[in-house]
Amino acid sequence: MTMTKKSLSPLVLALAVCGPVVAQENMGPPYPSTNEKENASNGWHAFWGQVELHRKRVNVWPEPFTHHDRELVRGPFRQMADNGWKNQITAANYRARLALREQQVLNEMLNSTSPELSPGIQRRLQRAGDDVLKGLLFVGETPLTDAVQGTSGFAEYFAGLGPRDRQGRSLREFDLQRRMFKYPCSYLIDSDAMNALPDQVRSHIYRRLWEIVTDQDTSPTFAHLTRDDRRAIHAILSDTKPGLPDYWMFRHVKESGGGP
Repeated sequence: MTMTKKSLSPLVLALAVCGPVVAQENMGPPYPSTNEKENASNGWHAFWGQVELHRKRVNVWPEPFTHHDRELVRGPFRQMADNGWKNQITAANYRARLALREQQVLNEMLNSTSPELSPGIQRRLQRAGDDVLKGLLFVGETPLTDAVQGTSGFAEYFAGLGPRDRQGRSLREFDLQRRMFKYPCSYLIDSDAMNALPDQVRSHIYRRLWEIVTDQDTSPTFAHLTRDDRRAIHAILSDTKPGLPDYWMFRHVKESGGGP
């Protein structure tokens, strides 16, 4: 069928009127909806909120993370020190009490009420005490080959936990240059585990330790202790360790300018 110019006019007119309307319906609304505006606004504020949070973190660094950092260092150190000491002291305690029990059985067999210990039992108690003493004085400690440094503040925190002598020194002070501690005597000498040892063993440890720090024992076993180390340990323990025998005070008082 042939379409004349006259018959096409209504079709062209309909397309001109309805075409833009159909196109507009297919394209959607010409402006964002209310929900879209709100979502965009929320995203914008969330972004700048994160920027402000990071800015504040940078400005107060490292305070928000110091406590966590310290705990990461303290935990393994406490575990290492406590386990090593507990294992050593438990072994010595067991051996000493076993020896004392054997002495008791021996006395019952002999119907003896004498408090004296046999020479063999005395030697066993002394050996148990000597093992503890070597641990207290870090015999065989591996020297540091390089300085150890940290930023957690743990060294200062740890040193502040212990008692100090009249010169402000503590067995908890770190060295971290040549060795672990500045004064090579374990701070665990004043601990429940140490106090739980039998009296005979603890008395032997105190006597031997006193002989060492007063230079009466200069054996190669304790050659790693310099004269300054020994004097410092003697002074610190005399000022801070309760329950020491009276003879511990003699040299300390003399060096302080008083007493015999």
